[in-house]
Amino acid sequence: TKDINALPFCSINDPELMTGLPRAITASTGMDALSHAVESYVCNNAYALSRRLAITACSLVFETLPEVLENPLDLELREQMIYAEFTAGMAFCNSGVGIDHSLAHAVGAMYHLPHGLCTAIFLPPVIKFNRRSAGMYYAELARGVFPKKADGLTDEACIDLLYDEILRLSNSVGTNPSLSSLGVLESHFPEIIDKALRDGNTARNPIIPTAKELERILREVY
Repeated sequence: TKDINALPFCSINDPELMTGLPRAITASTGMDALSHAVESYVCNNAYALSRRLAITACSLVFETLPEVLENPLDLELREQMIYAEFTAGMAFCNSGVGIDHSLAHAVGAMYHLPHGLCTAIFLPPVIKFNRRSAGMYYAELARGVFPKKADGLTDEACIDLLYDEILRLSNSVGTNPSLSSLGVLESHFPEIIDKALRDGNTARNPIIPTAKELERILREVY
């Protein structure tokens, strides 16, 4: 149950405490920070400051996550990831997220899967789903995070660039398995969809999905 007393007054981010984290935890939490930032950039409540914070967080994740996985004892890299999750947290706490998190909450809770792994799995298909409404914002984000690669590209090409770079990163850090490989059952799709539709983040998504549309997203990553 949700309770205001379960919310912390502060959090302590110490890079020395993170050097012993398993690789998979570092990868999934890093991708969760990325999903926080991307979703907060395009959600209905986003505004100029939250988007600035989201760009910073995305850039830090792309620059740092692959390196910290190879050099887990590097305190400077760990500190950069702290900045990434912190700025992403400031972004989405001020704007919200969307159906990537709604689906991740449902699947993660039902199957006891790491939250960051679930958000990483759903982020690419959610971008594909949202682009018809939030394409301009995905393109802006791509230009902010990848200015050289995006230089001279159309909005549609920038969206493709962002999608491809996220998928490439997720594949490289090991956070893009199929749902079926994680033991998710097709027979549970209706329950997952029902939970996702009732999740508070769904209302903040650029497009309010139907049950059928959520099913297509689930099948895309199944």
